Amino acid sequence: MNEKVKKMEKLELVEELNNLIANNETLTVLIRCYIYEESLKSVLTSISTTEKLENGLFVVSAIGEVPKLFKKTLRKRLPKVKQNEIYRLARSNVEFTKRRKSAKKYGHNQDYIAFYPVQGLLFDREETETFIAQVENTAIPIKFIITTNDYSTRAEVLYPHVDKVLILDVEGEYGDVYSTVKSNLTSDGKEMPY
Repeated sequence: MNEKVKKMEKLELVEELNNLIANNETLTVLIRCYIYEESLKSVLTSISTTEKLENGLFVVSAIGEVPKLFKKTLRKRLPKVKQNEIYRLARSNVEFTKRRKSAKKYGHNQDYIAFYPVQGLLFDREETETFIAQVENTAIPIKFIITTNDYSTRAEVLYPHVDKVLILDVEGEYGDVYSTVKSNLTSDGKEMPY
């Protein structure tokens, strides 16, 4: 792994995110993990412990999916979410908006933006290029890109467009799931991506 890419356990990852946020005016970070709720939980934990991040925007694939996307992470069901209304989440004011098909920028006065989930769009080259343009065109200073069920090398196309890649190591905590994923990839003639 190069200097831009770091693999670490949960507490280390949250600490690293907090340090990066505290020491950078602008930051684009990709968080990768095999278990989707753990990557989201790490980002939310960091947001909740960082005073610098008071207002945020979550860009999601579908507004109607927000309660389902956050349920396992929060261990409670969110109410039905409406686009561009403000909710309290991770000690910050959060809006949710649906991901667009155009390269237009997102947000206005937010401290951070989280693109979640992004794994699905990485299967399509045109969608990936549009997404990269969206990230680069968005002026919000702190950007989180969170993959879900990340079992391939597709996310590596984002590496040149981010400042840091943090890989959440959950092998110890989710050993059975990790072994199953590894076995499935091996039987398909593939290797673990990280």
